[in-house]
Amino acid sequence: MHAVDVLATVRVVIGQSEFMETVPITAASPGLDGVLGSLPGEDERQIRVRLLSIGDRLVETARRLGGRCGWHGSGFELHSMPSGQVSIWGSVEALDAAGQAVAFEVELRPGWFGKDCGHELSWQVDLDVDANCQQQRDCGQMHNVFEQTWSAASADDAITVLGEAVSHLERLAAQPLSGWLSKAGD
Repeated sequence: MHAVDVLATVRVVIGQSEFMETVPITAASPGLDGVLGSLPGEDERQIRVRLLSIGDRLVETARRLGGRCGWHGSGFELHSMPSGQVSIWGSVEALDAAGQAVAFEVELRPGWFGKDCGHELSWQVDLDVDANCQQQRDCGQMHNVFEQTWSAASADDAITVLGEAVSHLERLAAQPLSGWLSKAGD
């Protein structure tokens, strides 16, 4: 199975499934309170404008690579898990000439994601690069070949950090895909 087929299959299985639901973030789409907490209307509007602008950079990076942005072809998406946990997620996926995939992903999660709520609000931004297996005995999986994590103490700072993570993603995506694929080898 080629990487394009694998990515298409994953989208069908995960796009709207029992595992999670993904919804594109637009000017009028779902509230961000599941990730950022309760925000006054004007604060949420300003954060949403910033988020959409940062998401446009993901779309442009995907276009430049001849790839795809996210599950829905747009900037950021809300990922909702059956457990009620929600994150803001975006990705750029690209294929090399041989059809081998590299995925650049960024995710903003609240500090309460995956664990009990603490006493202080916090957010985490993760940047990951995954590449198709290049081992002699291909396992058929993507391998994580880069990861970096940042923290933020306010919703506003979390969006700023997300923008910085996307700037880093843009720099990483400017490197040849072959370099990322070589890191997924033996």
